[in-house]
Amino acid sequence: MDGKSPYRFTEYRVGEEYIFDDADGDEKKVCAAGGNVATLSWCLKDSQSQKADQFIEVVFSVQDIVAIPFATDGKFRVRRFFVKREIDRKEALEIVNKAIGH
Repeated sequence: MDGKSPYRFTEYRVGEEYIFDDADGDEKKVCAAGGNVATLSWCLKDSQSQKADQFIEVVFSVQDIVAIPFATDGKFRVRRFFVKREIDRKEALEIVNKAIGH
């Protein structure tokens, strides 16, 4: 979606670090303030992301995880991440298929 997140329409740039001072640590909330990240397979299945042609790979420290919601199916929140690279849909599908042995 023109390099922007399908949720808050925030643009994340490769090589940049993002800090979320308002990251919500409430594990009862599936979606809340903070750096919402997910597994690649989650991103490919998510209804908003099904229309996306590009994704970003982020790097974060375990210490920066603020919440893993109780009902999560692959999404969680961090207080900081670094954008490592962009991945197009074709590459994302190849990565997931390789991981599951196809």
